[in-house]
Amino acid sequence: MLLPVTLVGSLTSQIDDLAGGSDYRDRRFGRDWGILIEEHELLARAVFVIDRAGVLRYSEMVPEITSEPDYASALAVLFDLV
Repeated sequence: MLLPVTLVGSLTSQIDDLAGGSDYRDRRFGRDWGILIEEHELLARAVFVIDRAGVLRYSEMVPEITSEPDYASALAVLFDLV
């Protein structure tokens, strides 16, 4: 199985406008999107697909940090958009 970072890297040649980010410094993204685990200052595992208009088209947050999101479903939504 490919790691998410590897998936993103392999998709960049197929997608014109792909953005990634880091929440390392201020945890703002995690707080704003409801995925920050405050007591550990970690983000829950989550996948978001946002279209060009800024509309959230897919989101999944797994209930256990050791679980993997359904990458196939997220990618299916993503490829429907491109």
